[in-house]
Amino acid sequence: MFDFQLEYKAHKTEHTAYIPFHATNLPTTMKTFSKAVFIMLALAASASASSIASKSDEEPASSTSSKSSKKPTRKPTGSRSSSSSKSTKKPTRKPTGRRPTSECVDDDSPRPVRNGVRYRFKLQKSNAQCVDTRDNLYEYGQFDKIREFSDCADACVEDVHPHLLDFFRGYDWDCKNQKCRCLYDKGTLDSRNSARFDRTNRVERGRGPIEGTTKKDSYYCARLSGTEFLDAETVETE
Repeated sequence: MFDFQLEYKAHKTEHTAYIPFHATNLPTTMKTFSKAVFIMLALAASASASSIASKSDEEPASSTSSKSSKKPTRKPTGSRSSSSSKSTKKPTRKPTGRRPTSECVDDDSPRPVRNGVRYRFKLQKSNAQCVDTRDNLYEYGQFDKIREFSDCADACVEDVHPHLLDFFRGYDWDCKNQKCRCLYDKGTLDSRNSARFDRTNRVERGRGPIEGTTKKDSYYCARLSGTEFLDAETVETE
């Protein structure tokens, strides 16, 4: 324990004495002040600890709250749109420029009539040109823009010079290019009887009836199978 040195005077005489601390009774105010200081320090320490604990509790809660309130976003994939467009897309076909045989030949036995005479034709072969017994092609007079197989028969009978029908053997029709070729014996065509055609070819050597064919894509060979005279009543109905 610490000792306090007290000096006092008595009867004009100085006396010095050492009084132990534990033997001295301190005033009441001194004790009260010490207690007050101690209590204030204790309260301040407690308040500081409580504040620190409160902050540590609030920070995680705030962080968790902000994270939970944020909505996740999804990046569009576009896979459904792509799949839908593929499924609705229709395949395309490239046109070939050729018609099926059934469409090219509207009537395989046309029978046009001129001046009371019926001319009977028969389809000899598809994708082929007509030839004679020696496989020779025939000279021809050509009409352009003939749309149907039977129209070619009409043109070769009704739209030509009458003299040509005596040497007429049949016709070749080009379905793809819509060309009609009326076929004649060699030496039949000349400048006087062929003016009605769009084109003529007089170099071929075919003669006599059509007896065969030679392969030619898009062509249809029609043979003149016969003629017949019609009576007046039949001609009127035709």
